[in-house]
Amino acid sequence: MNNQNMYIVGLALCTLGNIASPEMSRDLSGEVERLLGSSNSYIRKKACLTALRIVRKVPDLAEHFVERAQNLLNERNHGVLLTGVTLLEQMCADHEEITQVIRPSVPVLARHLKTLVAGGSSPEHDVNGITDPFLQVKILRLLRVLGKGNQAASEAMNDVLAQVATTTEASKNVGNAILYETVLTIMNIESDSSLRVLAINILGRFLQNKDNNIKYVALTTLTKTSQTAQSTDVTALQRHRSTVLDCLKDPDVSIRRRALDLSFYLITPANIRILTRELLSYLEVTEADQKSSVSSRICEYAGRYRPNKRWEIDTIIRVLRVVGAYVDQSVINHFVKLVTTGDHQVHQYAVAKLYLLIKPLQDTTLLQEGLLQAALWCLGEYGDILTTEGTSNTFGHDEDADDQQEFIPTEQEIVEKVVAILKGPYATSYVKEYGITCLIKLSVRFKTHSVIQSIKEYIQSNRTNLDVEIQQRAVEYDEIFQLDLGTRQAVLEHMPVLESAVKEESLKGTGAAIQEAAPVKKDTGVNLLGDLEGLAINPITTAPKQDDIMDLLGGLVPPVTNVSPVKANSNAVDLLGDLFGSAPAAPAPVSYQPIKCYEKNGLLITLLPNKESPTLTQIKASFTSTATINNLLFQVAVPKNFKLMMQPSSNSTVTPAEPAYQLLKIENSGRQPIRLRLKISYEVGGNHVDEIVEFSGFDASLWA
Repeated sequence: MNNQNMYIVGLALCTLGNIASPEMSRDLSGEVERLLGSSNSYIRKKACLTALRIVRKVPDLAEHFVERAQNLLNERNHGVLLTGVTLLEQMCADHEEITQVIRPSVPVLARHLKTLVAGGSSPEHDVNGITDPFLQVKILRLLRVLGKGNQAASEAMNDVLAQVATTTEASKNVGNAILYETVLTIMNIESDSSLRVLAINILGRFLQNKDNNIKYVALTTLTKTSQTAQSTDVTALQRHRSTVLDCLKDPDVSIRRRALDLSFYLITPANIRILTRELLSYLEVTEADQKSSVSSRICEYAGRYRPNKRWEIDTIIRVLRVVGAYVDQSVINHFVKLVTTGDHQVHQYAVAKLYLLIKPLQDTTLLQEGLLQAALWCLGEYGDILTTEGTSNTFGHDEDADDQQEFIPTEQEIVEKVVAILKGPYATSYVKEYGITCLIKLSVRFKTHSVIQSIKEYIQSNRTNLDVEIQQRAVEYDEIFQLDLGTRQAVLEHMPVLESAVKEESLKGTGAAIQEAAPVKKDTGVNLLGDLEGLAINPITTAPKQDDIMDLLGGLVPPVTNVSPVKANSNAVDLLGDLFGSAPAAPAPVSYQPIKCYEKNGLLITLLPNKESPTLTQIKASFTSTATINNLLFQVAVPKNFKLMMQPSSNSTVTPAEPAYQLLKIENSGRQPIRLRLKISYEVGGNHVDEIVEFSGFDASLWA
């Protein structure tokens, strides 16, 4: 490195950068720092690249290069300036104190960027008519780091960002790359609202591009933006709603799935009807492995933003009609709760509509197990309403015109229909369990002796059924028939509505229910921690197991976000399970400070709590690192008396320049101290790391 030949010096620097160990880097960092001040631009460039490698290997050495690297911002040579900006970006991402030192250089960087944009084409650095796009991208990334969380620095770069966004040619890929980096910079700094609207409009134009890669990038960025959107951002996003919905019909499956995620974020009370109609159309053609997830999310958002209860019932029934064979049990449970908390007209409406759907035996809806379960439950509870009241005007507000008719079925017709379904080729064991319970409940709802006798005979015929579950129920129900009528009516009376469920519906109706924009992450079956010391893993919102036949008798479970389609254990009965905690009105927000819960291998995880209501706490887990972290998986376990809802991480890769975050909510109805068990899995430097961390360092006011 002391040779007179600059190429030999450059070769030595390249070798040092590639093979130096941390010890060698410490010994020779002084020589590299000296060469950063060389009068030869070639040597300065090579020294800067070597310093970048050294800083990545030994972050503690960054402070030795700060002054020299900052001086490189005054370079005219594009190569030296490019490497200098890259080095500064790395050091600022690794060290907040260096960011504070470099932040006053924002005007210099803005001036360089403005010169590149407005200075005209330079033949030496021209790429498809754009001057040195590589340098422009690097400057934009450094500005993003310097402007994050700092109002003064953000204001200093607002004008040049607006200029780049409005003058860069978007007809070629190189221009789109610069625009994309500009959008990311605008959305990550403290930019003004007009600039953020401009950035969202750029992404909207990307959605109309024929290149699927650009569409994918735009959808991904818009999804991340919608998670932290301001009011002006939401309005700007809604302008591109039709374009996003068009992407649901794209031949590329990855485009469709990204558009699906974004579509859910666009749902508001004002457009819930339109978007739900589009999502139902998508549900019909989506892949089989996605039907369960999509149907759960549609039902969740229908419950959150419903204009009225009848519309939500219509929506869930349409979901069951289309993909009833794929829906999670939680959807059926939520539908049951929805109907039971309604008034007499709701009961009449739901049972009549479901009966009409299952009436034709050849109809393909009989293939939908979920629809049959819901229909049999409603018939068991409210079948007597069908025989005493017709459905005149029942479908007055329904959008399915084909279903609008009037009828009054007889008791015999209803029982024959149920029996025909149970004897038919489409009835699974779960449907048969619901059906036989439906019949025993109809035996005290109906009055005709011959009908009651036919029910009794069918139940007795199942006393020798090969299915042990059905056989057991047939024996039990046959014993119930031996009781006197008054006792049977008392045992099989209508299930009472849980008081907590009524309160929940009331809060939802007044807009005070808990609302959360939860991008659903498909359950990967990661019950990795097990049931350790009474802690239950909740990688996503889950519901306790429950006897399906007891669901029919009224054991209700609230709507759940994207639970894996696992059938409940019919031997485990948990009718209440403390599932219906009411959501009181949220108190005034309390400010909390981030709490460090994990720091190792360059990865720092902090938890920022926010008390949304007396029993609900939102926690934002932030992931920052001084090295590149790959395949990050953050899981949380809570005690069994808590209820945990988790959103997926914003990114599984964390770099010094690109931190990530993950949101979780904890429902603490018992007001107990919040304890967490964290499982943290990631890859760094080629090594795989698995950690389990106990954490209980929250402020007591979160459960007071």
